[in-house]
This record gives sequence, C-alpha cells and structure tokens, in this order.
Amino acid sequence: MLSLVACSASSSWPSAKRTQIPPIPSYPRTVVGEQRRGVLSGTLEPAVESTFQTTDSPATVFTFYQDQLRPRRWELMFPPTDDDLQMNNKEACPLYNLYATTSMTTLQTAVDILVSPSRCGDR
Repeated sequence: MLSLVACSASSSWPSAKRTQIPPIPSYPRTVVGEQRRGVLSGTLEPAVESTFQTTDSPATVFTFYQDQLRPRRWELMFPPTDDDLQMNNKEACPLYNLYATTSMTTLQTAVDILVSPSRCGDR
C-alpha cells in the first residue's frame, strides 16, 4: 500500500511513502523452504528473508525473479552473476533492495533471498 506525502519538486526521491514491504512471489518449484519477517538490527523498517532449495539451476531461479519483479517496477542493480542477483524498487520510500544468492549442493540449488529497506533521502 502506498500513500502520498509532500516532497520538494527538486527531489530525486519518490513522493510516495510505502506502508508495506513490496510483495515478492514465492518460487514455484521449492523443495523445502521457510520465510522470516522482522525488523533488521539498527532499522525501523521491516525486512523479509526467504531460504529454500530447488532442483532448478541458479539461472532458472534468477530468471523467474527477474521476469516476476520487472513488471512490478524492480530494476537490476548490477548484472546477475552465476550466484548473485541484486534488484531494487524505487517506487516509494523507503526504497527496498532484493539480494538473492545461491549455492549448489549435489542435487539441489540452495537459495537465500533478503528483501530489506534502504534509506530514501532524509526520510
């Protein structure tokens, strides 16, 4: 949910204020997994961490998240690597970053996704 707040015309920060964490879709081919919500140490904004395992490759997992999140106004922060995907959402304050990392086991890919807030100007 977004609410509008006053903002300087010269500001490069969004004028909308976020009241919830942007939704992140669950990976459809999860073998085992869990999701934790909470407030990160030193911040007042909530974050979400998801960990799961899948038989899909890291590239397949990252393609899924890019395809799902780009229409929701998430952008790549850096080109993805074989084991790292970083995206951000600058639609409203606070901004949110998504960090996804993978590690391969014998038959599965272990995935850790952290969605955390980022400061938005002086707010």
